[in-house]
Amino acid sequence: MTNSALLWNKSLSPSVLYLTDDDFYDFIKKQLGYHQSRLLEIQKISCTSVFLMTDDICDALELDIDCKELNDLKEELCFKLKDGSFIVRPGIKNSFGCLKTVMMKLTEDKLKEQSKRKNPSTTTRTDLVSATINPLTTTSSNLTSTTTNTSTEINVVEPLPPSTSQLSIDDHKQYLLNLLKQWFLHQKENLKLDKLDFTDGIDFHLNVLNNNNNINATIVCNCGILIKLPSKDGKIQLSNYYKHLRDSKCLHMKEKRKKNKQITPSSSEKGSTEQTVTNSVTPTPQAPSDTSLLQSTITLSPKRKSTASQMSLS
Repeated sequence: MTNSALLWNKSLSPSVLYLTDDDFYDFIKKQLGYHQSRLLEIQKISCTSVFLMTDDICDALELDIDCKELNDLKEELCFKLKDGSFIVRPGIKNSFGCLKTVMMKLTEDKLKEQSKRKNPSTTTRTDLVSATINPLTTTSSNLTSTTTNTSTEINVVEPLPPSTSQLSIDDHKQYLLNLLKQWFLHQKENLKLDKLDFTDGIDFHLNVLNNNNNINATIVCNCGILIKLPSKDGKIQLSNYYKHLRDSKCLHMKEKRKKNKQITPSSSEKGSTEQTVTNSVTPTPQAPSDTSLLQSTITLSPKRKSTASQMSLS
C-alpha cells in the first residue's frame, strides 16, 4: 500500500463500508471529486459493496456507449485520441484503485476485530479479504465472522481464501459463476435485459483448467467468441467478458435484447388474454337439464344437422 493510502486509511472510519445511495455518492465526491462521483452514479454503483466488487470502474469510459451523460464525463476524465476514441487519465484510475485498496484494508481489519471479539478461542472459517480481492459486499451494518455453526452476513459473494492453491477446479468455477451472477443482477438495467437471466451452458460456457498449478479460465459466449480471462495476483479477472457483453457487436446480446422486448410487460394483460381464449373455446351453458347440456356441447356437422331436423319434424 502506498504512503498516501496509509494516510487515507487512518482518516477513514469503518462506517464508510455501509454507505449507500446519496451518502455514498457524497463520500466519493468528498474523497475523489464530483466527476468521479457522477461516473459511479451513472453506472448505478450505489453502495460500498458494489463498488468493491466492480473490477474496473472506468471501463465504461473507454467503450462506445450511447449515453450523453457518460460522453460528457469523458471530456473531463479521459484523453481523446486522434482516432476519436478515449483513454482514461491515469490519475483517475489510480484514485479509484487507491480508495478501493483502503476500503479493502478497512474490511479486513473489521473482520479480524470482530473475529477476536466474538469467539477468540475457536478457530473460525472466515476467509479474510486481502487488498487485492474485489468481490466483497456486506449487508446493512452487520459484518460478522463465520464459525462452524454460525452463518455469515456477507450477502453477495464469499471471497476466495488467501491460498487459492487449496481450492478445487469446481470451487474456482463456482466462485466465478457467483461473481457473474451478481454482476448480471446489478447490470440488468444497463444491458437492457431486465426480464431475462444469464445461465452457464446456455448463454455462455465457463471453462476452468489447472495447468501445472496455474489456474486458467476462458469463457465462450453463445455468439461463438472465445474470451480469455486474465489473472491478477492469483485471482481470475472477468473484465474481458464484461467488455464483450457491453460490445454492440455481440450477436447473442442483440438476440437477448430482442427477446427481452418481446416478453409481455404486464401479467394482467396475459391473464386477460388467457381468459378470452378460454371463454371462446369452452362454452359454459347454464341449462338446467342434462339433455340441453348435451346439446350445447356437441357440435353437429351440416349434414347431421339436416337429418336431425327431419327427424324432429316427423
